[in-house]
Amino acid sequence: MYDWIRTKQAENCTSYSFYCIKEGIENRMTSYLSHLDCRKHGQESKYLLLSVSLAFVIAFILIIFVHFLKFELRVILRSRRILRTSQKTPDEDCVVYISYDEKIEDLNLWLITRLEPFLTGNELSAFIPSRDLLPGCVRSEETAWQISVSRYYLVLLSDNYFDEDSLQTQNDWKCIWKNYFSDPRKELVVINYDLMNATGVRCKTLRAIMRFGNVVDFASGEKTIFSKILEKFSIDNCQIF
Repeated sequence: MYDWIRTKQAENCTSYSFYCIKEGIENRMTSYLSHLDCRKHGQESKYLLLSVSLAFVIAFILIIFVHFLKFELRVILRSRRILRTSQKTPDEDCVVYISYDEKIEDLNLWLITRLEPFLTGNELSAFIPSRDLLPGCVRSEETAWQISVSRYYLVLLSDNYFDEDSLQTQNDWKCIWKNYFSDPRKELVVINYDLMNATGVRCKTLRAIMRFGNVVDFASGEKTIFSKILEKFSIDNCQIF
């Protein structure tokens, strides 16, 4: 029976039970044919096509996901110490480069009277471009060099940080982002001065930091801000080259 059934296409069989008809009486005869393939002709190719289509859709979704969130993925991988590079640059000893909108007078006052004394008291020195750049220097070149040799970066994010006329801060951020990912020893903290949402930040790289990086709101208070800075700018990490 098995050899005979195997030669047929068996498209309509739904189980391994067969019936024998003898003299007009139907008697059930159960036979378990474990190797009998009851699938319809062409089902194998249909399943293969579905599998390939599903794999293509998943791959397409992953590509789109990586394309739109590539900067966020870089930040996550770096924060988990998965994305590491071997490049190391000579750093000045425990220097914190501070990037901010210099037109905000209250912010200038806070940096000089509150933040810098705190950093100095914890063996960290602040580089404030508006104060520390030499008169007559080419600002873009000097800040790029200073960012490359600074160990730590502190960005005070405000509404006007990425304005079209704020070329200084835009330049700062491009250099900070590049150096932050080129040397795993460097650390970055963003102080959200104007309490901006990540969706309101036009720069994709800074938006990625806002979502998955080290960010603290200015409204959290000095105690929280200073604790976050000490947490990331650990004095034990400072080395003199």
